[in-house]
Parts: sequence; C-alpha cells; structure tokens
Amino acid sequence: MTNWRDIPKRDWPIVEIEFRGKVFRVDPKKVFPYAHVVPNDLRENLIWRRTIIKLGRENADYAQQIWNICERDPLFYWNTFAWAFDPRAEDLGVNPIGPFIAWEPFQPKALIELLAAYGMLARLYPGLRAHDLAVKKSRDMGVSWMGLLVIEHSCHFRDNLSFILGSRKKEYVDSKKALSLFWKLRHLVKHLPEFIKPNYESVDMRLTNLDRGSIMAGEATGSNIGAGGRETGALLDEFSRYGEVERGSDYEAWRVLADTTHSRVAVSTLKGTANKFYEITSPGSGTRTLEYHWTAHPEKKIGLYRVFWDQNEAKTEILDTEWHAANPDYVLRKTPGGGAEEYAGLRSPWYDAEEDRRGTGVEMAEDVDMVPWGGSSMFFPRSIINTAKRSVLNPTKQCRLQDVIENQGVNEVYPDRAKFWCGFDFAGRPPQATRYAMGCDLGRGTGASNSTMVVLDATTGQKVFEYVNNEILTLEFAELAVEVAKLFSTPISKCFLNWEATGEGLAFSKRVVFDLKYTYTYRFRNKSDRKSRKSNKPGWFHSGDNKETLFAEYRDALSTGAFMNSSAAAVDELQEYIITDRGPEHAKQNTSTDPAANKQSHGDLVIADAVCWLAIRELDPPQPPKVEVPYGSFAWRKREFEKAYNAAEEWDRPQMLADRSPMMAGHHG
Repeated sequence: MTNWRDIPKRDWPIVEIEFRGKVFRVDPKKVFPYAHVVPNDLRENLIWRRTIIKLGRENADYAQQIWNICERDPLFYWNTFAWAFDPRAEDLGVNPIGPFIAWEPFQPKALIELLAAYGMLARLYPGLRAHDLAVKKSRDMGVSWMGLLVIEHSCHFRDNLSFILGSRKKEYVDSKKALSLFWKLRHLVKHLPEFIKPNYESVDMRLTNLDRGSIMAGEATGSNIGAGGRETGALLDEFSRYGEVERGSDYEAWRVLADTTHSRVAVSTLKGTANKFYEITSPGSGTRTLEYHWTAHPEKKIGLYRVFWDQNEAKTEILDTEWHAANPDYVLRKTPGGGAEEYAGLRSPWYDAEEDRRGTGVEMAEDVDMVPWGGSSMFFPRSIINTAKRSVLNPTKQCRLQDVIENQGVNEVYPDRAKFWCGFDFAGRPPQATRYAMGCDLGRGTGASNSTMVVLDATTGQKVFEYVNNEILTLEFAELAVEVAKLFSTPISKCFLNWEATGEGLAFSKRVVFDLKYTYTYRFRNKSDRKSRKSNKPGWFHSGDNKETLFAEYRDALSTGAFMNSSAAAVDELQEYIITDRGPEHAKQNTSTDPAANKQSHGDLVIADAVCWLAIRELDPPQPPKVEVPYGSFAWRKREFEKAYNAAEEWDRPQMLADRSPMMAGHHG
C-alpha cells in the first residue's frame, strides 16, 4: 500500500463558526488529519475497507493503531467503517447496504458543524463550546444520518456522555422500521468489525456503551422531553412536524431542553410557518442555522441550469456546461424552479423528474425547494409572492425619522428604522407632483409586536416609505405618523392616512384626529352593510369577514402589479398568512402553548400594507387646479356672459343672444 504520509491532503475550505461574538476558523485538515488517505471512489473505497479490516484482524498492534486514528479522526472512522442503508437502491439492482463516503465538500463541512454544536471540538478550539444548531434541508440530503454518526462516534470514543434522540412519534425513534433513529444506530454498530466495536448494550429506546459509560437515549417528543435531566446534547429529527402529533409540543420541547442541554440540534425539512422550527431558522432568531439545498447533492445537481424571467420572457442559463455539452438534446424547461433567494430558478434533470412525480404544490415546495409557503393553505400563493419579489428594491435612504421630519419637538431616537424608496428635492421633500396614502398597524411598544407605518405613491403604486418599531408607545407613534403624513403631503393633496383602529388603534385614533387635528383620514365603511356607507369613525375596524376582503384586495393588487412593494421584509411576511375558517390569519397565531410565542410579530407589515392599499382606493378624485381668469379677458367676458345668460328669464335670453358682441359670436351653442 502507498505510504499514507505521501498522500496529499485535500483542499477543504475553512469553516467559520461564530460563537458568542467570536469567529472560530475551523480547519478541516486539523479536525480530520487522516481522512485524506481514505479513497472516495466507490471501488477503491471497498478495497480499502477490506484491506484495513483484514490487517486489523490479523495484527493486534495494527488494530490498536486503527482505533487510535478513528478516535482522533471521525471522518476517517466514518469513511472506513460506516455503512448506510437505502432500501430504494434495490429497484436499481444495487445492494441497499452501501459504504458511507462523505460527499465533498458539503458533508465534511456539515459534520464539522455538528461536532462543534455538540462541543466535540472544544479540545482543538478552546472557547468553541456546545451551542444550539438548526439545519433546514431538502429531503434526502443525509443530514439525519450525519447527526447519528456524530453522536455514535462521541459515545464510542468518549466517557460519560449522554444524548437524547427525539422524533415526533415513538416509531420514528425506535422500531423495527428502517426509518427509526435507533434502527440506524444499531445498523451502524452491527457492521463494525469486532476490533473496533465497543461493548454496546441495546434495549428499547436506549443504546449504552458499557466500556465508556456513554448513553444514547430516545424519547418520543412531547412537551416534557428531557425535563429534569442533564444531557450532552439533543438531536430533534424532523422538528417542523412535532406539532402535528401534539399541539405546541415543538415550542415546549425547545423551551424545556434549554435547561437540559447546551446543545439543541434541530434537523428538518420545512413544514409551513406555524411551528418552532420555522421560527428558529428565520433571520434574527439567534440560532445558528445551516441550509442544505438539493443543489449541494453531487448527483442531483448534475445538469444544473437556471430559468429566469427577463422582461416577461423565460430565459435559461446553463450552469453544468459539461453535462449539457454531452447531452445537447435534453429539453430545458421554461418554468423557473421554485427555490427562493440564491436558489431561485434552479433546475436539473433530476429536479425536472421530481417535479413530474410530485407536481408543483406543497410537496415540491417544502421537501425539495426548501420553501415553507408552497401549500394551498397559504393566503398569498407562491406565484403572487414571486411576482411581488420583482418589485423589491434597496432603499434609497435609511435613517432616523428625526433627520427628515420638520417638527424637531418630536423625539425619535431609534436609529435607521425609516426606509425610503424615493428621492428628495432641494427642500428635503419627496416628489411633489403626486399624492400619497399611509397605512399603519399598531403594537404595544413593549418589544412583543411591531408598530408599522408605510406610504404608497398613488400615481405609481410603489411603496416609498416604511417604518418598523417594536419599542415605541402608541401615542408617540401617533405623533410620528402625523409628522410623516405632513412630509408626504403635496400641493395636490394632503397624505391620506389609514390604520387598523381596533385595540391600540383606538388610542391612536384619538391622538391623531382629536389631539393633533389631522383629519384627512379614512372613514370606516362596513362592507357587510348593503350600501357600504361611510361612517364617522376614523380608521379601519376588523368586523365580520372584512379582513378577508381587505387582504383579498391587497392580494389582487400585488398580483396585477398595481401595488409595487419595494420592501423585502414586507414581501417575506406574505408567506406567513394561512387560510383558516376565520379567514386569513398569521400562521403563528394561537399555534403555541407558550404565551411568549403568541406575542410575537404577526405580519404587521402585511396589515399596514393592506390598509394603505384600502386608503389608496378611497382617495378622493384629484381636483383640477384652480385657474385665475384675468379681468377683462375673452375668457372672463365669456364666463360673465354665460353666468348672466343662465340666470336670465327664458324670454330674455333671445334678446341677450342678439345683443351680444361680435367677439362672443360662435361661443355659445
């Protein structure tokens, strides 16, 4: 065999992991110092395994060296001794049991992230301690297997560790089915050669290394998972689906495990937005989140191409040029793939075949595209959200409101909360040759929910302003709203103001209309009233099914492009609304047994945008500008004659026509 010292190490990229404000640059060659000697080619890897096992069985000293290397290098251990299981391989005439060979580069990186999350890299990188980790993925990316590999290696070679393995049902934790977590663990242990296998004791929902005293215990996830215990780490498989079995169990499990372990690792595909997994993988959650999209899979990305829209025409970009050069007859689809952000529009022959099998609905969206709003239960369909995303722009200005409003007596100290998508003239005012409408949604100012303010240009339909603040009190917010309304008032019209007047909106109404005397506001119409008459009540009130009407009109405006939403945050919030028997509701509303979870932002920008669009529809028709007619001019004489003619008795009018001057002749019908 070739001397392993002569084999060059692989050029794996550095993995940057941030923990408590410090970025650790983890070198895979340091974590996996021997893994480069293990062949990645299937045939060569099988020969390697047979050779290593033969040498270990024949020579006790060699077996001890292998043990030491496996203890030091987890990837060497996995690529040499781990065997995966895929029953689907039988259909292809392939043995369903095959060697685990990490797909590079994404699986070595994922394994490093998992090792770090469970605190297994603290010896190599002091200060990089155990921490929470969420992994959202396309289906069939091997992430659950990798989590089990890391846990088994830790319990295999370290003393007195304890891990909880959870899933939504007991049959997914431990059963005779190959899909259960403990079946996979026992499968891994079963195929280890005797010189590397520890003394494992296996009972229901439990696997114990008697040599090391380390334990892997299973729990069918409920609200009390891990309660009262202390664990090295927890693996929560398919975490987004826990609430399907026991309502709110995902929120409770995440909360309880915070006291049980420093390392909660949640792995899942996406399942809508009404769950804790969606919450912890959303931007700003504070939980380290990894994404493993199907394009990271070495087989699924073969023939990769992108479809995108260019002026309403579908165009394609070949990304895997080598494959398409070898397969020039492959017919490219003309519909963009359903992925979001950097994955938008991506397709491959594998993806095309999956779309034919699964269709374009929720299954394709969530299991393949990693898009949580693909289902028919979403109030704003994916097609409308994708259309709305075409209007998203970077703000032209982002600042404190204090920097742009005229009333310096209003103290607005929150930095960079105001976003503008418009220019300003030399006097510091937005474009004046148009009219504007404003929509507001009110929070309590306690940090639990946002107060939001948006402004729309009535001429172009573009959002030109947005303000979001979860710390500002209602009366203070009302003063800011009036000042912003003044900023967006023009010679053509004052800014037309609307807001949700229920709850905190009542205090807002009183402050705006009665105290600050800003009266150019929307007046509530009860759409359930047959005549839909305008009332004297300022603002929009949630009454009966009018919320569904409000949202439906806003949805139609987004669909047709009448409302061009410049804000990425506002467009992202669209995905969070679902259809219920009570009409459109935020997906997180009333889904958790944790009161704190129900106090969070519930689509505040969507509500502000919707009431703003209602205000646009209620704007008074534009009045033509008044023109002063010069005294004595032809227009003045014509106007005076017509006034006198219309005021005269009928029998006097013929004489008036006869007596009018020649200059007026021909100017009256």
